[in-house]
Amino acid sequence: MSKEKPDNAQPLEDETEIEKLDAEGDVTLVVGGNSVSPRQFLVSSKVLSLASPVFAKLFGPHFLEGSQMAKHGSITIHLDEDDAKGMGTILGILHYQEIPEIEKLSAKEIVTVVICCDKYDCARVIQLWIEKWFRSLDQGLSAKEYGHALLAAHLLRASDDFSQITRRIQLEFGLGSFHAWDGEEILTLLPRSIRRDLTKAIGDLLNRIHHELQSMDLVLKGTAPVRKCGMMCMTCGKESFLSDISKCYYCKTHTSNPCKEDHRVDVYFSMLRKKNLWPSITPFQTLSANALAVSIKRLKDDLEPSCDEASGCVVTPELKGLEERIDGIIGNVKGLSLYPLSG
Repeated sequence: MSKEKPDNAQPLEDETEIEKLDAEGDVTLVVGGNSVSPRQFLVSSKVLSLASPVFAKLFGPHFLEGSQMAKHGSITIHLDEDDAKGMGTILGILHYQEIPEIEKLSAKEIVTVVICCDKYDCARVIQLWIEKWFRSLDQGLSAKEYGHALLAAHLLRASDDFSQITRRIQLEFGLGSFHAWDGEEILTLLPRSIRRDLTKAIGDLLNRIHHELQSMDLVLKGTAPVRKCGMMCMTCGKESFLSDISKCYYCKTHTSNPCKEDHRVDVYFSMLRKKNLWPSITPFQTLSANALAVSIKRLKDDLEPSCDEASGCVVTPELKGLEERIDGIIGNVKGLSLYPLSG
């Protein structure tokens, strides 16, 4: 039974424009009657029956709608609780009508289409269209948009897309990103365990990145010095130090010392501090893995002039090694497998 329409719902009067998806159609679908923007579609019962077993039964002899159609030749059906835009997209596809480019639909629009497909068991008919949308999915969606896309893949049982989206969520979400899902009623259709498992996976990933950054302390301490500290004289600023010279050629100052482990560690943690990656652990609770990786790649921007690789500094190659390990961690992130629909 249809619910009462809201006060601001548009009236469905006789003169309301009917979208004729089949000029010779025998069914008028009044969709979204409980919303502020309902629509009417003239469609073919034969097309709907071929696409959807739900409609096939509805138009059969055992339902009132089927009996009325047999008696009168046409029928009007009210689908008050369905999304008018989502159903319009589905009906347009089924009747080979021109529809908006599917890849331009938002994640929320796509999930409303998928929910309608799920209700009427016709997902297989639009599977290729939805797959096209998944292939065009942009990077850097909002947390809420990722939730909508994830729900669409979940309901469609699109295992590859589900895995890819959950992988991207692990890389692009911080631990607090899921708060954007709170209060979004449509996302309650996702199994609760998905959010729990993704939160754990993100936490583990961020912890591994944090561990790699902290482990550089031991890496740098374990690296033997290969040169004097600085080709540049700290007194006059001129480059003159060689590996076998302990006094500046220009100002004769004895300021050259071997590159000791404490100095290397100090340089490293100074760079971390400038990028707000130390001493606070807050970035590893709020930033995404991808954002942290970008900051780590920029550490070398703050290297001292005398610490370039050409001079034999060990910090620079160790930073490259750190970047490679972080890239390896991110590259090994796996998406999740599909969850049961009833989970």
